[in-house]
Amino acid sequence: MNFANILTLSRIVMVPIVAVLFFVPFDDARWAILTIFLIASVTDFFDGYVARQFNQETAFGRMLDPIADKLLVAVTLMLLINAGFLNVFAVIAAVVIICREIFMSGLREFTAGQQISLPVTMLAKGKTTAQFAALLLLLLSYAEQGQTSYLYILAQISLIVASVLTVITAVDYWRAAKHQGAF
Repeated sequence: MNFANILTLSRIVMVPIVAVLFFVPFDDARWAILTIFLIASVTDFFDGYVARQFNQETAFGRMLDPIADKLLVAVTLMLLINAGFLNVFAVIAAVVIICREIFMSGLREFTAGQQISLPVTMLAKGKTTAQFAALLLLLLSYAEQGQTSYLYILAQISLIVASVLTVITAVDYWRAAKHQGAF
């Protein structure tokens, strides 16, 4: 266990806290959700940075980091859907994102069984950044309780863009797996 792994684990611990806060009937809870999600997003950058800079990269961290990201994104999307905060296009984008994350987990497990590695690409890192940015915009709009503001519209569009990147990265990984003989 090292500091980079502790940062990753802290992101996982923040997920149920965010979930509970969605059901707290106080307006300040919405701001707490935004704050915790922002902190969790920042830990995603710093866990990798710390691991690389201080030679703390571990197999445990490589396995846990994408799980932490997927949990944070998927749970937050499901809670925003449950709150009725997303329009129909954003709900479809959210479903696409969640389906892709489940698909990728299966693809990675399948290819690992065949001794095929699918390293994280820069585009996939960009996809995660786009997802976090879209969710931060959505959570800011949620905290402000504004479903008619320009921020809300921008947040919905950002989520749709993130879902497009999500599909593109899934296709890239599929092609990489196929190229390496997985299928």
